[in-house]
Amino acid sequence: MNVDRLAASAMVRAPAKLNLFFEVLAKRSDGFHEIETLMVPISLYDTLVASADPTGRISLVCRWAAPGGGSALAAAYGELPPAEDNLVYKALELLRTRAGVEQGIRIDLVKRIPTAAGLGGGSSDTAAALLAADAIWNLGWRREALAELAAELGSDGPFFFAGGAAVCRGRGERVQPLPDLGGIHCVVVR
Repeated sequence: MNVDRLAASAMVRAPAKLNLFFEVLAKRSDGFHEIETLMVPISLYDTLVASADPTGRISLVCRWAAPGGGSALAAAYGELPPAEDNLVYKALELLRTRAGVEQGIRIDLVKRIPTAAGLGGGSSDTAAALLAADAIWNLGWRREALAELAAELGSDGPFFFAGGAAVCRGRGERVQPLPDLGGIHCVVVR
């Protein structure tokens, strides 16, 4: 996942992921399960564009990638949560608090990854938002530090900082990047 700097904004393409292998191990004391999974990013992606908001607010506009806002896609791919309940909004609040930033940010998020489909759309969008905000706010945080924030919001978030295929353990937050696996052809059906 890369950040493309535009004039006064940053754009990130947030990929979906597939689990090629997934094993549920022991139950953890924190209520989660210990897992081991092999994840790969796929070419289905959401697009996130971030720009500074001079009012100091965090604002999020999220819509389906279809003319007119995508009411047909919403019926097929799931409803989008209100801005304040979206993981992107929560990630931005968390980073702003931890970094001591007072600046605002505006996010325009165009969704293509179906919700609640196991494709990691919310987690990928979270990682994209953290990367974009880091760029807009000129923080210079390492990807590992941003991945730790993503792990606080969901199990799949840290994977999207790996840059490719990875084995994920723990509840998903322990990520071991793998060499390129080559081309894998899949059909994704929801």
